[in-house]
Amino acid sequence: MKQKGNVVIIILILAALAAVGYFGYKNYWPRVRTLVIASPSPISFPTVLPAPAGWKTFMTDKLQFAINYPQGFEVNQTYDPKSGAILEVRIDKIANQPGGPIDSYISITTNDSSQPSQINYNVLLSMNIGDTKETDTLTQQSFTRLADTTIGNVLAKGYINESPWEFPGKEYLYLVSYNNSVYSIDEGVNTNDSSKEALDQIISTFRFIGKTSLIPADSQAPAASSCNSVQGDVISVTLNPDVPNPRCVIISANQKLTLVNGTSQLISLDYDSYVSKISPGSNYTFPVVASLFLAPGVHVIKTSLYSGSGPEVWLQ
Repeated sequence: MKQKGNVVIIILILAALAAVGYFGYKNYWPRVRTLVIASPSPISFPTVLPAPAGWKTFMTDKLQFAINYPQGFEVNQTYDPKSGAILEVRIDKIANQPGGPIDSYISITTNDSSQPSQINYNVLLSMNIGDTKETDTLTQQSFTRLADTTIGNVLAKGYINESPWEFPGKEYLYLVSYNNSVYSIDEGVNTNDSSKEALDQIISTFRFIGKTSLIPADSQAPAASSCNSVQGDVISVTLNPDVPNPRCVIISANQKLTLVNGTSQLISLDYDSYVSKISPGSNYTFPVVASLFLAPGVHVIKTSLYSGSGPEVWLQ
């Protein structure tokens, strides 16, 4: 009987310890935050679309862009009080009436602006697709790198912030390089995501004013003895272990270029602002047609596979 009583006491002690341990874990034990991110999906902005009837146009020669927006949105600009330079262009959707709370917004700035930012753009530009990094230790803002898209017919790197510190919804951010400047196009989406479609439609009208900076050619004639001409909207070049196939290809202004990894190893592409990791058996397609990022002439598309060399792409 005494032994049975001891067993009961031991059970009660263990139960008490378990309860204390659980209470301490829930309230005092240091926690490690685990962030589960679904596979990032691309956000597609097609070729610049015409604005629907009745939309207004905002245009700025200083920042070299134009964009359209519908009724219910208003444009606000922030200026440098000393130089008069435009620091930020905001397109805000007002929830109820003018002067009321902001339902959603688009913010456009450039790295030429002296407007202070909580976001470390150097961290963002160094991220690979799928990475999640903290860009500001003060507000603990974290962004996840999405797949590349195009805005204004120019390559755009996409990011998402699931918990913006100053807006109760989601933040989508796109970085676009144009004429030696980096444009930051920021979408503030309301909590139920109902504004995302309208903001995307506005961004699809964004276009640059003037000529896009093109990657200069490496030469005006190919080193290869022959250069293939291929029909179709997309030209594919397979990166084999020994030499690319074809070694040289002629591309037209309206064709796109795809690189196919024909090896058993990971290939790194770092060509101007086009950066990607190409897994064995997979491919990378440049998001815009050749004439929107290549100057006329022969370009050597360098990857990690050929020790600083690569296939020759001849834009004629």
